[in-house]
Amino acid sequence: MPTSMPSAKNEMPKTPAARKEPNELSSASARGTVISRSSLSPLSDLYTSEAFKSEWANDVRFHLADNAIHLRKYRRMSQTDVAKAMGTSQSAIARIENGLENVTADTVERLARSMRGRFFVSIYPQEVSFNARNWWEPSTSWSVVGTFVSSSGDQAIVGLTREPTRDPFVVSGGTGSGDLLLQEK
Repeated sequence: MPTSMPSAKNEMPKTPAARKEPNELSSASARGTVISRSSLSPLSDLYTSEAFKSEWANDVRFHLADNAIHLRKYRRMSQTDVAKAMGTSQSAIARIENGLENVTADTVERLARSMRGRFFVSIYPQEVSFNARNWWEPSTSWSVVGTFVSSSGDQAIVGLTREPTRDPFVVSGGTGSGDLLLQEK
């Protein structure tokens, strides 16, 4: 007769392993299609509304601030450096970059010149789709990582990878006056 108590683990009936059903997304992915589910967030409807898109596109202070910050950083300038070049204070530059300053056209012109930038504005009809890429966003390039051609030669598989480039601009030759031109790769 055993003197110890039987292990509870050994006495418990075995539970059959649950069969794991593939979820809808993984089985759809295996077939090459992706099922998109709409978000339950109330913000998803807001972000896709025409009123929101229009408000976002017309937020001039935000877009000016965003562009000024990126150009200043690209030029490796401090707010103080820009302020000195413009003949204003560092706090005025901070207000512009925070989108708090109601700037005049003269101020925008001086800001662009102080950082050796080019100012561009476009007002286009709301019905026209316009998806401009910001100049500081990296462009992407595709690289071939492998190929396979069937023995009959009528099918091929090409493996590609998308790699962002570090600098979307290359410096090319000057105009003879010491200026360098930035051209997109």
